[in-house]
Amino acid sequence: MLKLDAKPIKNLPYRLNLRIKEKVKKEIENMLVIGLIFLVDEAEWVSLFVIQNKKYAIEIWVYVDYRNLNNACVHDPFPTPFSDEVIDNVVGNEAYAFTYGFYGYHQIRITKEDKNKTTFTI
Repeated sequence: MLKLDAKPIKNLPYRLNLRIKEKVKKEIENMLVIGLIFLVDEAEWVSLFVIQNKKYAIEIWVYVDYRNLNNACVHDPFPTPFSDEVIDNVVGNEAYAFTYGFYGYHQIRITKEDKNKTTFTI
């Protein structure tokens, strides 16, 4: 939920050097093929992405910078529990599963009315 006085923010993309630009293009195309992201024509909120080299700098991580959106949201007074609390709560159950780290961030379902806030530009 957004604060009452929140105004949509559209950020312009960064300029990238050509070597990084090709890596970003490859990563974005991979996410499009897998179905993690999809193209949109227009959006009110447009965030920037951040690039970070992986351990050996051969590949990159592409993150979306949602700080402006986070600042415009009403904060939840009940934070996500620590992992040790979650483990304590599942003790004694027959089965439980943990998400693989890479896909964990991409498995969050966004409601239809909030999808327009999660757009980014490249």
